[in-house]
Amino acid sequence: MDEKMIQSFLRIAEKMIEAGAEVYRVEECLNYMCTAYGAVRTDAFVTTSNMTLNVEKPDGSIICASRRASLSGYDMECVDRFNSLVRYITKERPSLQVINQRIEEALVYNKYKVWQVVLCSLIIAGSFSMFFGSRDIVEIALSSAIGAVMEILNQLAKKAHMNGMMIRFCNSAIFSALAFAATKMGLVPSPDYIIMGNIMSLIPGCGITSAVRDLFTGDTFTGIIRTIECMLNAASMALGYIVVAYLFGGAI
Repeated sequence: MDEKMIQSFLRIAEKMIEAGAEVYRVEECLNYMCTAYGAVRTDAFVTTSNMTLNVEKPDGSIICASRRASLSGYDMECVDRFNSLVRYITKERPSLQVINQRIEEALVYNKYKVWQVVLCSLIIAGSFSMFFGSRDIVEIALSSAIGAVMEILNQLAKKAHMNGMMIRFCNSAIFSALAFAATKMGLVPSPDYIIMGNIMSLIPGCGITSAVRDLFTGDTFTGIIRTIECMLNAASMALGYIVVAYLFGGAI
């Protein structure tokens, strides 16, 4: 085990944390891999944005390395693939070349196509409008159409590497403006159901769940970070609606 192998281990950890893996899972994976290759002691400290790894080898030498995770999201398929890779590395102890090859293979898998994501957003927006009480077919259709448009804009914003809070603010402002505009044009009696149907897809449910999970498992620092992130995302989402509601003279 050398510095290059440690960097490969950290790359696995980076991909897992960027895909939304639990902090304790990533730390355990680093410990398992280093122990499998003869480490006497492994100290891993992982947060949502940074990973530090200290490894003590049998000869007494110590390897220190760190890596920064620049992205964040939730991709359970990616987490599962790298979790399986860690189990393979721990059991088979392959060479560094094989490890790097397996990492590249784990990054290549069939993700959902854009049209599939857009279709799901369309269905979700219309369904939540109905769930909250809308029975007007025009209202439901507009909510669904706006949900599809929002997802297309969301995909473009992600490709442009926009900040997550800015994406939520813009999405909230745009679909609120479209809902108020539809009301002003007389297409729907009220913008409420359209806004409620589309705002549900912006609520950081996975982030809140991850924050609570980290707090309960003892990763207090990471749990607090994720909680603050969720609060800021929710605040930016609410601010987008408030700005548009003020401009259109609607109720806040």
